[in-house]
Amino acid sequence: MLESLQPELREFVLLALAVKDCKGLNEICQVNHQFEDICKDPLFWQSALRAKGWMPDWSEPSSPGGMTPKAYFEMACTLNEPHQAALLALRRDTTTIESRAFFGCKSLALTHLPPHLTTIERGAFWDCTSLALTHLPPHLTTIEYGAFEGCTSLTLTHLPPNLEYIGRYAFERCPSLALMELPPNITTIEDRVFSECTSLALTELPPNLTTIEKSAFERCTSLALTHLPPNLTTIEYGAFEGCTSLALTELPPNLTTIEKSAFERCTSLALTHLPPNLTTIEYAAFSECTLLALTHLPPNLTTIEYAAFSECTLLALTHLPPNVTTIGSEAFFGCNSLALTHLPPNLITIERYAFYGCTSLALTHLPPNIGYIGDQVFEGCDQLRGGAFEAAVLAINDSAF
Repeated sequence: MLESLQPELREFVLLALAVKDCKGLNEICQVNHQFEDICKDPLFWQSALRAKGWMPDWSEPSSPGGMTPKAYFEMACTLNEPHQAALLALRRDTTTIESRAFFGCKSLALTHLPPHLTTIERGAFWDCTSLALTHLPPHLTTIEYGAFEGCTSLTLTHLPPNLEYIGRYAFERCPSLALMELPPNITTIEDRVFSECTSLALTELPPNLTTIEKSAFERCTSLALTHLPPNLTTIEYGAFEGCTSLALTELPPNLTTIEKSAFERCTSLALTHLPPNLTTIEYAAFSECTLLALTHLPPNLTTIEYAAFSECTLLALTHLPPNVTTIGSEAFFGCNSLALTHLPPNLITIERYAFYGCTSLALTHLPPNIGYIGDQVFEGCDQLRGGAFEAAVLAINDSAF
């Protein structure tokens, strides 16, 4: 019946249908080729958006939200009522996108946002897998907890220069995020902010950064930093775990804390020394860092924890700091280049598997205060067999070899 109408009447009827039944209009344009000329006309879709009251005032009519008018109309039509209301609430003067505004909205495909935004609240775009923003508004200062978590199509290459705060999980699981730099005012990178952002290609971090929190860059496999900011004092648990392209050759001199698994499986890490003020190498801090070529450890070190240097096959230490009292389980497991000739004089405890498979170990005697040697501590250390050293060890634990 519609086919028999004059072109201008057909367009009028289709516009009326757009107001009453947007999904019906989409279906007609998809299956009925009689309306192909109208359905391909961007001006028709601009008219449809205006008729529906959906045309955003914060972008050009020819590219609402950075999309074609047809794509924007189709997207808006598929949104549920809360998400549709959140979209319609965006205005040119909008400064805040509220918490969970588009939470889980998988069909939201905007490429830009209103120009005067200053704040994106907690979980605002969580798991919006079609969101394809290429830039953020220039006045943005705050991105809260989980704001863009799971936005797998997000392709930002930079953030606004005045951004001051990025909350925990803000960009976690954004594999297309390709930032080259971070804003200069950032002083802390919070928990899991960029975790699993496999395209993140930062070449440097903000100059005043002092803390990198838990798992901040975990499994960012394209991250190829060669240095860290000079004022950095703390690298928390798992901060760079699995960053296989991380190519640091030194760490900031004022660094006092490297927590558990901080650099675990960073297979390109090529440090030759560690900061002098470290007193503890924590659990798996450098485990599986196969290019790590340290020749000495910080002088005030007292504890080397579980798997701290496990599988660091190029580690060629010839001595350990004198104040080390504890070497944890698997601390040097599989470090087949480790060439220690003696152990620290104050050493009390060597836990199980600590030197397992260290085939270059050339120890000749035990420290006088050694009180505990765990099982299989020296398993596979063939050069230690058959002499006074083996006898002394077996006298403490007959399962040490």
